[in-house]
Amino acid sequence: MLFYKWASQALIPCLFNLVAASPPQGPIHISSNKFFDENGSQFFIKGIAYQRQIPGYEHEPFSEIPKGYIDSLAHPSKCLPDVELLKELNVNTVRVYQVDPDQDHEICMHALAKNGIYVLVDLSEPKHSINREDPSWHTELLGHFRQVVDNMSKYENVLGFIAGNEVVTSVQDASAAAFVKAAIRDTKAYQKQKGYRQIPIGYTANDDTETRENSLRYFQCGNTTADFYGINMFEWCGIRGSGGAGVPQRVWVQPGETRPFTDTDSLYGPEMTGVWSGGVAYEFFENENHFGVVHESQGRLQKSAEFDTLRLRFTAARPKATESRAKKFAPACPDWPASAQLPPQPDPEICGCLRSAVTCVPTTGPGDYESFELSSQNRELLASVCENIDCSEIEADGARGVYGRFSGCAPQDRLAWALTAEGSCDSKMAKSKEREEGSCGSDFWKSLKKTASPNSASPNSASPESSSVSTSSSSIVEPMSTISQPSNYAIPRNNSIVEYHLNRAGRADPHDLGNLLMFGRWLQLMMAIFYMGWRV
Repeated sequence: MLFYKWASQALIPCLFNLVAASPPQGPIHISSNKFFDENGSQFFIKGIAYQRQIPGYEHEPFSEIPKGYIDSLAHPSKCLPDVELLKELNVNTVRVYQVDPDQDHEICMHALAKNGIYVLVDLSEPKHSINREDPSWHTELLGHFRQVVDNMSKYENVLGFIAGNEVVTSVQDASAAAFVKAAIRDTKAYQKQKGYRQIPIGYTANDDTETRENSLRYFQCGNTTADFYGINMFEWCGIRGSGGAGVPQRVWVQPGETRPFTDTDSLYGPEMTGVWSGGVAYEFFENENHFGVVHESQGRLQKSAEFDTLRLRFTAARPKATESRAKKFAPACPDWPASAQLPPQPDPEICGCLRSAVTCVPTTGPGDYESFELSSQNRELLASVCENIDCSEIEADGARGVYGRFSGCAPQDRLAWALTAEGSCDSKMAKSKEREEGSCGSDFWKSLKKTASPNSASPNSASPESSSVSTSSSSIVEPMSTISQPSNYAIPRNNSIVEYHLNRAGRADPHDLGNLLMFGRWLQLMMAIFYMGWRV
């Protein structure tokens, strides 16, 4: 397929210094639809996913292991040798998937900064993330996201936060997107409230034909938008993927297959730098999926053959600054099962009152290091109780944009509300508790059974969120306008090894995106950052 590009669009911000040994020139900022350093030079990302996995480390004295992960930035004895290899690899960005907010990251972050390396930080962790099967945006998640922001915002080499990774994987779970946008909104508001640097906050999606186009539009529409948007891909087009007559073909990557990384020629070349902002290769450490460029055994690091290949590709890439162009109108919200009406910000005070007022609670709950989401047993208990009573007060419907008054409370608190409202606490799965006296007022419990008013917004409304929902946009956006799209350009099917991001200053057209993905040699990189904003 021929390369196609909207003449008025430049979608990605992300430029990066080529020499990783040069220390960062302060924090990266966004102007129009590009990333820039403090000297005004455009920044393109040359990155790699940097995350150790637990297998092989079970007996290490790492306090975060009971939480289900290893914090790659919390252990200087591990990260300092890694930084030497990251420097040699000529990367200027790493992505870390989990950060423990209870630990100090000073030494590792400063070592990365000294060597010119920025960090993309996921706000979620395995036990604190939005669950696509039963999505909600609640007090425990909000608290965890805030803790990560508190811990990491002081570092000038934090490039961005990621609020969700592949939360939406099909049309059936598309409603979960509303909760991710609410997380983005409230985390932006928290940064502003605390006076922190406004670090960009985005979302990374899977590359799926069912959701690709609508997901991209959804995270650009309305008053709350993602600052950047990524696509995780697991196909590539290297030498083997080049078809006849210069037509590229997407090919599945097989674990253990040596990747030539020839796609960097296109990603950092003139064909794509007007839109794309670089990429993050998958991945640094060799794990069970066998895509790592470094093997670690008994504390020793050994480079794979792919390490030198990727190093040479990054070194040779010389992306040139491109003109910043931005559309002045955002796209209309798509017609799919995710409402423009977002969940309200979780209110810890109301949820605390609820916790004090209930008189029946589940027998089992999450332990110190367990997920706050309900166990399968407690989910069944809640479903059975809600067959007998009206549970609209605790339910959240991201497809219709209707959220009960207590839908932002923790799952265990919502279950306790249902058990108490049913008026029966003689089950083996529930137990009685005394109602606590507090400052919530004597009429609080009487109000618990009131039905939440249905939201008047239509499920597919493209209007901004109502005033009852807290927003954190720095300015009021103009009314949305639909971006016209050509119908004769097919969007490629899912999965390659690349993650892409879009600049929030230049709105992406999904068809334009599709044609770009089909163009050129596919890089074996996992992420190319481009921002989604549409305001100049």
